[in-house]
Order: sequence, then structure tokens, then C-alpha cells
Amino acid sequence: MAFQSKMSDLRPRRDKYKKEVTLVSGGFVNPKAFPGGKITVYPWDTEVDTWLQEKARSLPSAQANTILYRAVEKLANLNGCPLEDFLIGDVFTVLLVAKSILSDYYLEYAPECPSCGYKTIEKILIPDELGRIAKKTPEYPGYDKITLPVCKDEVTLRPLRIKDEFTITGRTPENRGPISDDVARILTPVVTINDGVSDDVMSLYTWYMALAPRDSKFLEDQEAALTPQLDLKLPHQCDKCKNVFDFILVLNYEFFRSGRFGKP
Repeated sequence: MAFQSKMSDLRPRRDKYKKEVTLVSGGFVNPKAFPGGKITVYPWDTEVDTWLQEKARSLPSAQANTILYRAVEKLANLNGCPLEDFLIGDVFTVLLVAKSILSDYYLEYAPECPSCGYKTIEKILIPDELGRIAKKTPEYPGYDKITLPVCKDEVTLRPLRIKDEFTITGRTPENRGPISDDVARILTPVVTINDGVSDDVMSLYTWYMALAPRDSKFLEDQEAALTPQLDLKLPHQCDKCKNVFDFILVLNYEFFRSGRFGKP
């Protein structure tokens, strides 16, 4: 006898459980693809897990962190926007929402008090209970200007895109030179300095290495503060010793495999 399901709606879960959310960036990278800054996100499932595992085996270790960026194509309707143009800051909005669909948009995390070590299991509603950093609109021009406090250089910055991460991690030892991936992520957002454009990365590196410590720290802080993204810092008060602390949600490959935020 053929089985009879109690489900009345047999559409694929990808269609039944998709969710429309607003990108923190406002979708400025492609307003046509993301009208009103909105994007459709699909549920994370076993097929995505299998795909991630296969990708993890095929990619060089230096590019392992790009696996999650590549997953955006499977978890969201980019609506004609090339994956490479998608903002790094928007990637984790897509991943978090896709993963949270499995549990009615809640995700668990385990904050541990740094004072007494007391640990609890908490839940957070995604993305509603996360703050927004540097929220943009579709009209955002794609860059911001800052002035370094010591040398007074005026620097134009832009948010990083997925193609930037592909370029940074895809460098060979020969073309990497003295510039580590971390430093490359600091230099890549720099568009102009005093309205002038650096014609090679080494001159930009020389400029960065000559900055006063206060200026280099300010540059890094501003790049983070101006990048549209969900705020992953959650304030907590320990139930045991009443210590107040911040718990930072760590988003990495291991989290998305397990679905639970661990110790930062």
C-alpha cells in the first residue's frame, strides 16, 4: 500500500520555509537584485552540510574560510547579483538566518562568565535580537571618509566584498610577499588617501607600516565600525556572581556544523 502523508503542502521545504530579511547593507551593492535591501534566504539542510564537507576537502587550507562565503549561493536568492560582489558583512546574516530556520529562528549559545566560570545555555532570536552595525540604505555611495587623528591623512574606505577575500586568500607565496592576510584585509578597503590613489600595493603597505600606532589602530577600528553587519556582541550578567560581561558570538565553520555558539 502506498504511504499517505499527513502533510497537506508537499512543496519543497526550500520554498515552504524560505524567509525574506533586510540586509544591514541595504543591498547597495546591487539595488536591482535586492529591492529595498531585501533578500530571500532558504533553510540550511543536510544537502548544504554535505556540500560544505565536499568543498572543505577540495579547497586548499589557505582558502578554507571561503567555504562559508561560497555557501551564500546555495542559501540565498542572489537574484542576479554575482557572488563576488556580495558584502562580507552580509554573508553571516544569510548564514545565521538559514541555520536558524531549522529551530524557529532561535539559535543556542553558551556564555561562560570570565569571573567565576559559570556557564548557561541561552537562546537568541535571529536576526531580530542582534543589533545592527553601520546600517546602510540602497542609496549609500559605497564608501566613507575618515581622517586619521595623528597624521591627519583623509582616507576613503569601502566595505569588503567576497571577491576581496577570494583575492586575499588566493595569493601564492610568491605574490604574497611581506603582506599577511590580516594586513591585506586592512589595506584592501583603502580606496584613496588625500584623494590620491596608490598605484601599487607595496606603496600602500609602506604607508600603513609608517603610521603612528594610534593611526593604525584608528584605521582598523573604523573599518570594522563602518562595515554593515550584525552586531555579534551580547551583554550578559552572570546568574551566579552577578559579573557583567560581553559574550561574542564566534561564527566559523565548526559552529555552522554544530549549530551552537561555543566559548569565544
